[in-house]
Formats: sequence, C-alpha cells, structure tokens
Amino acid sequence: MSSATPAPRARNRPGEGGRLRDDIVDAADALLADAGSAARLSLRAIAREVGITAPAIYAHFSTKEQLLSAVVARRFGGLAQALQDARPSGSADDETIAAIAIVRARTGAYVAYGLEYPGVYAALFGPDADHLGFTFEGSPGEEVFAALLDPVSIALGDRADALAVATDLWVAMHGIVTLRSSQRGFVWGDLDAQLDRVVGALLAAAPTR
Repeated sequence: MSSATPAPRARNRPGEGGRLRDDIVDAADALLADAGSAARLSLRAIAREVGITAPAIYAHFSTKEQLLSAVVARRFGGLAQALQDARPSGSADDETIAAIAIVRARTGAYVAYGLEYPGVYAALFGPDADHLGFTFEGSPGEEVFAALLDPVSIALGDRADALAVATDLWVAMHGIVTLRSSQRGFVWGDLDAQLDRVVGALLAAAPTR
C-alpha cells in the first residue's frame, strides 16, 4: 500500500453510503493482508487509505472489532469458495473414488491459497490470529472446514471417523503452508507429489470407529 496521504474523499451522493462501507472493508482487508494480524490495524490507518476521517467509520461500524469481523468473515468466505470451486482433473463413476479426488483437489486449493496470500493466511490461522469473538459453530471458518469434511465423510463411508481424519488433513495442510512459507531454502520437492502422499496416507490409515 502507498504511504502517501490520499486526497480527501468526495462526499457520497444520497444512497451511496453502502459504497463507502464497502470501501472501508476493502481498505481494512488490504491492510490486514499486509499486517498479517487484526491486532496491528488501526482505524486511523484504515481511514487514511479510504480518504476519510477515523470518526466517519463509526457511521458504518460501531467498533473496530465489528469492522475487522466483517473483514475476517469475507476472507474465510473467499477461502471456502476457493475450496468449493476446486475440481478434480478427471471424473469417476465410483462415489468413493470421486470423493477422494475432491478431497485432493480441495487440499490443493487450500495450500495454494495459503501460499499465494501469506499475510491473509497468517491473519486467519497464524499465531496472532484474532477471530474477534467468533466461535467455531456457525462461523465463517466452519464453512471452510465443511468443504473438507464433507468429501472426507463420503470417501471414508462408515469405516472411520471422518472428523478426526479431516482434522488431521487440516493440520497437515497448515504445516505445509507454514513451513513452505517460512523455510523457503529447504529442499521441499514437488508440492503436488507431497499432497498426493499426505492425502493418500491419511485416508488409507484412517482409524476405525
């Protein structure tokens, strides 16, 4: 983001208040991606990016936490959509094989998102992540996890605990994103091959109920 002070924003015409709200969320979103933590953002910095005064934000968000909650929800929604949009390269008539292919495609999409947007990923899942009062059930993060859990459940059927396996896959994906981002000098090898091994091993070794 530019460090220059932006020109004052022109007043919205009547009925355009929603556009300003979107601009505020956009600015906070961009700054969050750079900062990697909601705790590092200030309303003053967000207002400066939009070209308004900090008090003007309160016409749309009663607290800083409410604004940042909107940004976190948007980012979780974007990640969930990326997983939902991931498609296997081929097709299969067998339901189990098709579900395994979806699991593999979605784990790949998750890792790709984390590696492409490291600041955003850190804000969502890093050590300083602040989900601003969201609990898991009913949260935007639950939609991300469901995109993985649902095909895992189909792939495993009744032979294993799908929740445990999906959780193990999430742990593995987080490790891949975190280590590949922080230890770039290591000889990681091919990412797709690594994901093939991890997904295949975890699904094959799933503990029985």
